[in-house]
Amino acid sequence: MKEKEGANIIGGGLRRETWIHPGDGRRVRRTTSAANEARLSHASDLEELSQLTSVEVSISAATSYLSNSFESYNFIVYIFRTLSATHLLSKCRII
Repeated sequence: MKEKEGANIIGGGLRRETWIHPGDGRRVRRTTSAANEARLSHASDLEELSQLTSVEVSISAATSYLSNSFESYNFIVYIFRTLSATHLLSKCRII
């Protein structure tokens, strides 16, 4: 299911969500606690991280770093290729 982008946060830390089923378009409305979810997610992340060895943490950090740096590199190359192609098209005209 896909969460509707306009999910509202109601007073008192409750979040109203509308989920849309991809097959039949059926809508499901849910109300969840926004504050408790964040705390539980953070606690489980810390607990999971504390159970990893230093080697696993290092591998995870290196993988994340490389992934982000390659993504940035690819984005920059894409922008420069687009700009250079636009520049070439503006300068070179076919007669």
